[in-house]
Formats: sequence, structure tokens, C-alpha cells
Amino acid sequence: MTRWVLRLFLLSAGLAVGLAALLTASVALIVFVRYQVNDREISLPRPRGPHLVGRSLVQWRDPVRNRNLMVFIWYPAVPGANRAHCEYLPGKWGEINAQAMLPIPAKRVREIAVSSLADPPLEPEPMPVLILLPGMGRNPSDYTTLAEDLASFGTIVLGVTPTGSTTVAFPDGTVSRARPFDPQIDGVQIAQQYVETWSQDAAFALDRLSADPKFGGHILPAKIGVFGHSFGGNVALHLLATDRRFARAADLDGRFFGRPLAPLAKPILILGADGDLGTQQRSLCAQSAAGSRFDQFPNAKHMNFSDAGVLPSRFPIPKSILLLGDTDGAKFLYATADQLRAFFDSE
Repeated sequence: MTRWVLRLFLLSAGLAVGLAALLTASVALIVFVRYQVNDREISLPRPRGPHLVGRSLVQWRDPVRNRNLMVFIWYPAVPGANRAHCEYLPGKWGEINAQAMLPIPAKRVREIAVSSLADPPLEPEPMPVLILLPGMGRNPSDYTTLAEDLASFGTIVLGVTPTGSTTVAFPDGTVSRARPFDPQIDGVQIAQQYVETWSQDAAFALDRLSADPKFGGHILPAKIGVFGHSFGGNVALHLLATDRRFARAADLDGRFFGRPLAPLAKPILILGADGDLGTQQRSLCAQSAAGSRFDQFPNAKHMNFSDAGVLPSRFPIPKSILLLGDTDGAKFLYATADQLRAFFDSE
């Protein structure tokens, strides 16, 4: 009897080992197939407007604050411009950024195909300007799909990288590491310091753009706006209250940080994903200038407002872990761009 029990035990153990090996092989095959599928070209959704899109990446130094900024400028280019396409995020900066982009093979990040051409001539007519402020720890290239689409319809989009809040690699090889704001640890006073630093960055970048020989003579002063994602959206609303040059501001799923916002005398747009955003934002819109509004999208999550929703995943990671919702990433970004364009084009 004991011998039969032993045989049965050994048979069961053998089956368990075999099943474990089969499961391991299956998982490996899934990962391999997923990797191979995603090893094809990674292309962002194409801009839909009538203009070609150019992009300049510049380093500007604020001598008053002894502060260096990397600034992305997307803009409508002249027809027929023949220039090389930009890298999603070039050089050492792209390599560092790749280390934090788990869903995509690191070697592929710099291969992401964008529509922007490198430094072509600018369309000659005057045009609106929109400042783009990223989320905390992010940089403007993470919003390339939105920026390119807006630029293709005749707008200059000025993406300001907040040095110190995200990791930046400057052209000379110097790297500034991120020291981001943590809402769970830092209080209102620290948050307000970040708000003021980001606001000063945006104001300085607009000053430099206005004085730039290539762009300065092509700005419509009455059509200058600011929008941002997450913490950048919060800063956009604060900036609207303090800088008279901005006519409108839009907040993409940004909670409020820093000093409380009073009702604003200029129109605001707040677009929220599925989550806890709502009561304060609805109230602020209701009390602010005519034309202000709040919309929420139950199928979208926080990172759907960035390129994360249209970039492929290397591993079968649940979307919820990546803060992505069950929505078509490209269609959602196009719809967001349409809402931004309609809002900032309003009188």
C-alpha cells in the first residue's frame, strides 16, 4: 500500500513540474510574441491639419534666475519644406528617458517616429501661441501627439521643460536630475514654490519667443493661451490669474495645488479623466468667466492625455497600472486636441 502511495505521489509531483514548465514556456512565448510584434516601427498618430509641422528644440538661459530651460517649439512650417524628421527625444536625454519607460524596449524610445520636421521655415502669417506645461516628472515630448496636431492647424506650441521637476540632459552633456514635488509629503507652501517656479519658466519662455527673430513677428497677442497636464494644468490656471498676456487656460486632469484659486476673470477649460477630479473643478468653472467649462471622460485615465495611450507595451501590463483607461488612445487625443482648439479659438 505504501509503495502505491509513493508512486502516486511521484506521479503527481511529475505532473506538477510538467505543468509549471508548460506555464513558464507559455508566458515566455507570450512575452516573445508581444516583443516581436512591438519591434515594428513605432509611429505616433499623424497630425490632421493642413500644415506641415516643424519643431525646434532650444536651450534658453534666464540670467535673472540663473536657470537653464530646454524648450520645444512646434509650429506650422511652409509648404514643401524638406527637412529630416525629429527624434522623439534626442541624444543623451532620450537615453535617460528610456530607462523610465518600462512598457517600451529602451532601445526603441529614440526610434519613435514623429511627424515634426527639424527646424524648417515658419509659415509667414501671424498665429496663436499656446504654452504647454507637462505633468510633474514629465517633459513636453511626452505630449507630442497633441502638440503636433495643434501646430498642424496653425498654432505655435511652446513646450517648457521644468528643470528640477523632471530630468533634463542639456546639449553640452550636463544632466539635471529630477526633484519632483510629492503631494503626499510636501505641503501647500512647497507646492506654491513649484507653482511660482513653473509660472516664471513659462513667462520667461514667452518673453524669449516674442524676442526671437524667427517667431517674434508672427505672434497674435490676443491669442496667447496656456494649457497643461496634471501639475502643469494646475500651473496653467494659476498663470492665467497672474500674467495678463494669457487670454485663456486649460487644465488636463490636474488637481489643485498651492494657494487656493479664486474665480478667474478669463475663460478656463478643465478636462478630467475617470477619478476623483470634479467638485472643486466644477465649482471653479461655474464661478469663473463666461465660456468656462468642465468635462469628464469616464473611459479615460490620467495618462491618456499623454502619448502613453498610443505607445505599445512590451509586456502584457494591465492598462490600469499604467494609469490608462479602456479607450482608443489616438481617438482620445484627437478629441482632446479638438476641444483645446475650439476653446482657444473662441473669442
